Amino acid sequence: MAKTHIKSTPAQARILRALDENLGLFLGWTGRQGWWSGNNQSRVRSELGNPRAKIIRRMKSEGWIEPVDADEKSWYYTITDEGRQAIAGLSESDFVPPAPKMKSQEILEILEKDVFPAPWWMIVRELAVDDWRPSDRRIDAFAMRITSGSLPRNKGVGGITGGRLLTSWALEIKVTHEDFLRELAEPRKRIPAMSIAHRFAFVAPAGVIPKNEVPEGCGLLEIDGSGKVFIKVHAAYAPPKQPDWRLVASIARAMLK
Repeated sequence: MAKTHIKSTPAQARILRALDENLGLFLGWTGRQGWWSGNNQSRVRSELGNPRAKIIRRMKSEGWIEPVDADEKSWYYTITDEGRQAIAGLSESDFVPPAPKMKSQEILEILEKDVFPAPWWMIVRELAVDDWRPSDRRIDAFAMRITSGSLPRNKGVGGITGGRLLTSWALEIKVTHEDFLRELAEPRKRIPAMSIAHRFAFVAPAGVIPKNEVPEGCGLLEIDGSGKVFIKVHAAYAPPKQPDWRLVASIARAMLK
């Protein structure tokens, strides 16, 4: 029996509204995420990302979505009448996710000051990688260890600031869970970033990204309310490809801004 008295979360509400307005469909799920199909799928995916499996399961258990086929063998799901009722009485604010705990600029400043500090590290913001389209495909920060030796005790984060020269990190900042989900919906965007750095990690305020949602091989750095940084998930180490002159030029352009 549908439990329509349960209020939807903002993420659930936006998914239900997209299904209702666009006559869209979910293409089931495997593992952690599902995929959009049906009308306006590209626009909806760009706005909402691909829904997580646990969100889909919750909406199914509430009776808000159902398989297209009655025998439930189909991987396609659509909105039900109960799902429409669940969002019918909501105000526009009920579709809006909570405000970010921190701004990207604040996180970048913490990374530069306390995690990858000069002169031991060089950190480059908004780095266009390889032949990415500069307008929409950049990594938020690229950090490289440029001097050897130990950092002062009040500098750096354990597990990151080792003495190995030329160790590098590609960093993606996510201030909301929705922003993170949109990133997961386009996994190919991470490939160039991971190819130029020894490690790739997401950086987010504490509680924004669950550990079990971090893709394999990626790391997660969390920043608590006091601005202290912790390694929540260790990033895998992999030697990057040999940098070419396009990457060198991209770093130079980013540093000249």
